[in-house]
Amino acid sequence: MQALTKDMILIWKELSRDANQPLKLIAKNLNLPYSKVRRVVETLVHEGYIQGYQAILNPFALGVKFTLITFFKTNTCEPEFLNALRRHPGVEHVYRISGGYSLAAIINYQDRVDYENGVSALDVLVSRSRFKKSEMISVIKILKKSWFIFPPSLIEQSYKVDEVDKNIIEVIKYQPVSTEHYLPYSTSYLSELIGKSQPSIHRRLQRLREQKVILTTTTYPHPNQFAKDSYLLSIKVDLSEYEPVREFLLKDNRVRDLYRVGRDYQFRAIVTVESVQSLRKFIDELYKYSAVLDTETRIVFSEEYNRYIEGKLFDKSAKQFTAEELADFVCGGYNPNLETTLQSQ
Repeated sequence: MQALTKDMILIWKELSRDANQPLKLIAKNLNLPYSKVRRVVETLVHEGYIQGYQAILNPFALGVKFTLITFFKTNTCEPEFLNALRRHPGVEHVYRISGGYSLAAIINYQDRVDYENGVSALDVLVSRSRFKKSEMISVIKILKKSWFIFPPSLIEQSYKVDEVDKNIIEVIKYQPVSTEHYLPYSTSYLSELIGKSQPSIHRRLQRLREQKVILTTTTYPHPNQFAKDSYLLSIKVDLSEYEPVREFLLKDNRVRDLYRVGRDYQFRAIVTVESVQSLRKFIDELYKYSAVLDTETRIVFSEEYNRYIEGKLFDKSAKQFTAEELADFVCGGYNPNLETTLQSQ
């Protein structure tokens, strides 16, 4: 793999900020020749630094009302447990972690019925596991995802997506690169994939961006996470001095994802750093705020599941099943007719 140069890093960071911006604009912003920018992007793709492009979507606009961070105790002798989590319609990410739990999952729900049925299915799954140990933590606010800061105005955002919108979102949520496609998909290519005219695709994409359904498009992986280790950090703060800590976590590029939660800790964050020494430096900086009372750190060994890359965002939701049917589907003792119905969505 070719070593990264200063210009390669600058161009990669510009693409990660907004991968849909024209290369000519990147060249102008960085005061570089257009031909060089184009050549560098091709190199980043060919050398494997950029593997694809990921749309950052507004979960609130897509109807997410409840989010849980759920921890599970399991081991490598229970691969069916992880497979069951992958089948759960609301699971967005699953990470393998260190500490008293083995897996951490980010799970979204559309409404109260969806939430109750989904949690019931998880309870059944845990009851069938070896350790029968889990912990569910409700997310009060999603503050940051993949380095994108969620402004407060997004919380109340809602938008009715039709089937064509859903097809567009499914295609652009993750766009793997190839020798033919080293940039995000063009509207003409999307037109071929979806079977709609190019002007129609253009208008819909523009509307989805204007309505803050699509927030931006970034590179996968992001340059901030390349060749770095990830940690799941729990942070307890004095609520009377909450705001300065929140601002620090939002603005710091070492923080990839940030959730405001309840219970013993007020924040859960995924932090990416070069080394354990870099993590120590980050935590030392954090403790300079007198409001920080305690922290707990878990190693993120790997990302075991990412719905953006491996799954579908618009699978039939839990609310369309009874709690018993969903539990059967997730845990493996399901009706084959239900499996066929869900996987065909």
